[in-house]
Amino acid sequence: MHNEHNRWVEIAKTSYVILDGVEKYFEYDCYQDGIVNLPTYNQLVNLGFINSELILNPYKFEYSVDLTRPSYSFNSSGRAIADGATKFKAMVTLNDDYMLDRLTSALIENKIPYTVSGATITILKEHVLSQEQANNQYLNGNVSFTCA
Repeated sequence: MHNEHNRWVEIAKTSYVILDGVEKYFEYDCYQDGIVNLPTYNQLVNLGFINSELILNPYKFEYSVDLTRPSYSFNSSGRAIADGATKFKAMVTLNDDYMLDRLTSALIENKIPYTVSGATITILKEHVLSQEQANNQYLNGNVSFTCA
C-alpha cells in the first residue's frame, strides 16, 4: 500500500512538470509579440517544452493543456496593466472513481491547486513574473504588451 501511495504522490508531482513546460512555452511565444497560440500537450512534448522522461504516467492518462490570460488595459503612458496573472492548466479526465480519488488525494498532499468538475481534474499554476520580466514587456516603437 505504501508503494502505491508513493506512486500517486509522484504522479501528482509530474503535473507540475507539465505546467512548467506550458509556462516555458508561454514565455517563449508571448515574448515574441505578446500573442500566444498554445500547442497541444503532445506538440509541447515534441517541441521539447515538456520533458516526457520526467512524466510518471503508468496509467496512460491523456493530458490536455490550456491557459487563461488576464485582461489588461493601457495607462496614460501606453504601458499595459494586467488585472492578474496568466493561469496554466493541465486537465485529465478519469472515469474511474478510485483513480480520481487517488489523484486528488495526492494533489492535496503535495499542496498542488486543482479543481474537479465531474470526472475532469484541472491542475492549476499561476504565472509569476520576475522583476526583470515585468520591466521588459515592450515591443518596438514604445507600444507595450503584457506577458503577465
